[in-house]
Amino acid sequence: MINSYPFGQVFQLKLLALLVQQPEKVLDIVDSRYFDIGNHKEVARIAIELYAKYLPRDPHFRLDYESLKEAVYATETDTHRRHNFKRLLKDIFTLSPDNSPLLIDQTRGFITERRYREALVAAEKDIANLNYVGVHERIEKLRPLMKMGSIETSMRALRNSLRQQMHNPLREVEWDVPGFFPARATILFGGRKREGKSYLLQALGKASRKGSELIKRLPVAKKSFLYLVREGAQELYDQRFREFEFDYRKHSRKFQLWGPWMEPIPPKILERGTPYSEWAKEFAPCSIAIDGLRRFFDGDENSSEAMDPVGQELTTWANNGATVYIAHHRGKSKNIDSRGSSAIEDFVSVQYVVEALREGQRISKIRVRCVKNWYGEEKALLLVPHWGAGKFWFTGGEATEAEDRWARDKEMVLSQTSVTEWVPRATIFEALEGEMGRDRIIEILDSESGKNGKLRAKRSSKPGAPFQYRRLTKAKAETGSDSGDE
Repeated sequence: MINSYPFGQVFQLKLLALLVQQPEKVLDIVDSRYFDIGNHKEVARIAIELYAKYLPRDPHFRLDYESLKEAVYATETDTHRRHNFKRLLKDIFTLSPDNSPLLIDQTRGFITERRYREALVAAEKDIANLNYVGVHERIEKLRPLMKMGSIETSMRALRNSLRQQMHNPLREVEWDVPGFFPARATILFGGRKREGKSYLLQALGKASRKGSELIKRLPVAKKSFLYLVREGAQELYDQRFREFEFDYRKHSRKFQLWGPWMEPIPPKILERGTPYSEWAKEFAPCSIAIDGLRRFFDGDENSSEAMDPVGQELTTWANNGATVYIAHHRGKSKNIDSRGSSAIEDFVSVQYVVEALREGQRISKIRVRCVKNWYGEEKALLLVPHWGAGKFWFTGGEATEAEDRWARDKEMVLSQTSVTEWVPRATIFEALEGEMGRDRIIEILDSESGKNGKLRAKRSSKPGAPFQYRRLTKAKAETGSDSGDE
């Protein structure tokens, strides 16, 4: 590498002083490999490593003379070289940092020049090895630099590129399941354990391979389906799919199951070299289902800093052509639709809450209630699972949001009453007013204490006395009973 103006020793010393004293100005564009003076290169490498380690924890962290000298001396034992480093460090901290736009522009030019030289040296080696494909790849990587001769040129190029892309053909919203699950979207199913989330994903996978129906009159688009899971044994999933009468081995061209018993096990979302984004691009349009989001990333799910990169990566899959289905646990509170940071709910474009209605220990119905939909109306599905002769299937249909909410609220109000004791209206208000409002409670109490209702209501003759309610026994509720005391 040449060491002449404008990128000679004086420039590199100014750049090094700026990097050490004001790292926020150039840390994202400087690479220590491009310094061609030995001591400058080593100090730059150490400074970049220290800032990469400590700046994320403390944005105000800055190196001083003593701390940088200690770090340099830790890697250098020769007395003469230590003396040279000490003199360079004094020059760095004596020099006032030049943060002018001119130096920043020169830095970009410096990096561009070094990248060209690095590519030329590598391309020469490729030619010697007859690796002409490698030469073309290096040239392609340099093309963006050709458009960045100056800040003004690069901004104009960016603007022109955006204008060109804005004239791409308009796209209409497409649906994997009409009205419920849009294509090329990130769709979250939140629910507690044993609520039916996995059954729903598996039913979607089965229907996708031929474009059949999830339930009657609710078709699923025919496309490739990748089902990802990182917990459980193969026997469990083989049993589940046998119940669905679905031999996934015979449909491996359209349905791929990737579980922890396979080699390699499904990589986590942010692991280096994960294939999911390229998979989405290669097999688009397709679907990718993640059964158990928590198993597919490291870090604290309550931290937006940990969850934001996960959301960005899943959005990339969707932009590459995949419909991304995600099963995740709900929070413990009834008002929390998914567990963890709000960033999880922010990055998904459609969100459903999966709730199982039980008769004893057995699931009688599964309510799939939409709480967020960027693409259309928030709807709800009411699925009825059936088990028989070792088989499993769904029936059901659309459940309107109003009916769905009324059923939930009515169930909560009735749960505050008793078959054997009279409960004052004020007691029910105290328990539920903060959750659904006084008017809603009165509306339900009035509707349920009529001739064919499930409650008896009474009010003593004393003026201003509150109503009291008692739940009818099942036999009386079926025959109907007038309001009033026994």
